[in-house]
Amino acid sequence: MAFKLSSIKLHNRILLALVFGALFGVIFNISKYQLQITYVDPRGTSVTQTVEDWSSITFYGETNLTEATFGAEDQLKILGYYNNLGKTAKPATVIRVQLRNGQSEEFRNIKSLEKVKTIAVQIKPVGTLFIRLLMFVAIPLVLASLIVGASSLGDVRKVGRIGAKTITIYICTTAIAITVGLLLVNYVEPGTRLGVDAREKLMLGFQGNIQEKIQQGAEIDIVDMLVNIVSTNPISAMANGEMLQIVFFALMVGVSLTLIPKEKAASVVSFFDGFSDLMIQMIHLIMKIAPYGVFALIAATVGEFGFEILQTLGWYAATLVLGLCIHMFIVLGGIVRVFSGLSPLRFFRGLKDVMLIAFSSSSSAATLPV
Repeated sequence: MAFKLSSIKLHNRILLALVFGALFGVIFNISKYQLQITYVDPRGTSVTQTVEDWSSITFYGETNLTEATFGAEDQLKILGYYNNLGKTAKPATVIRVQLRNGQSEEFRNIKSLEKVKTIAVQIKPVGTLFIRLLMFVAIPLVLASLIVGASSLGDVRKVGRIGAKTITIYICTTAIAITVGLLLVNYVEPGTRLGVDAREKLMLGFQGNIQEKIQQGAEIDIVDMLVNIVSTNPISAMANGEMLQIVFFALMVGVSLTLIPKEKAASVVSFFDGFSDLMIQMIHLIMKIAPYGVFALIAATVGEFGFEILQTLGWYAATLVLGLCIHMFIVLGGIVRVFSGLSPLRFFRGLKDVMLIAFSSSSSAATLPV
């Protein structure tokens, strides 16, 4: 009997894609001893050249004075330094590459400096397409499902009770998650187990993201956040993916439908009910390519950073996984058992596809439709 890939359950295919994607990324890992430089030659032609096996790379400014010199092991530092240069400074910067064989090369009018991408990284658009397809249906699905769900309750007081319970559970589980995280991180102290060199490399590699997150954290205002839940333009909220504003709008529409005559509300509810079924059918079609998207995402991640990133962040990853397991199996599993009487094992089995997509995509928005 011929073997059919479709005979394997979806969550098993996604799991296999995770494993094989990681192996593919290891095989076609980006070299830390190669750089790709794109520059404009004297004839005005854009040229892309790969440099490798350097002993040192030196940056010169407009005055031809040495501004920075890096060694053979400093690929991340080189990229970090170049990326931090201003827009006007980059074209004026001269890069001199001293090779191990004694030869040297000099590059002017530089347009870009980046890692040499392998096939593992080049297939990332397949994974990105998969994530975009999921996000493509996320907002319409949430909107339609919440409108139908809120309108089907019939009683505004029932909507209020369910909303109050939902908010209470959300606040309590969030508080527990924060507490578990703080206890674990203060007990294990994963940051102190990170080497100085590794910490420096990671900070240089992700300096832009760190500064952006710090700035976002400093700008958070609870009052403004609550006020912004109410959108002045629902269409704009959908276009910008403002999920809280979309949820509020959907609940308001659903509640309002319970307050108008049933014969008038029926056609609106029927439309959104059919629209919700349509979105679910689209998700079924999109999920057929889930293994390929997951394979591409994992291969690109491992291909770019390698397993070295896991070794470097081993204690942090272990602490994070332990915290997630405690929160998922003990806290959420306990809530499922106490309040629903459902077996936690059965509950988590039903979430296999969701958890695998969340793990492989690192995107909560992309997981919503699943």
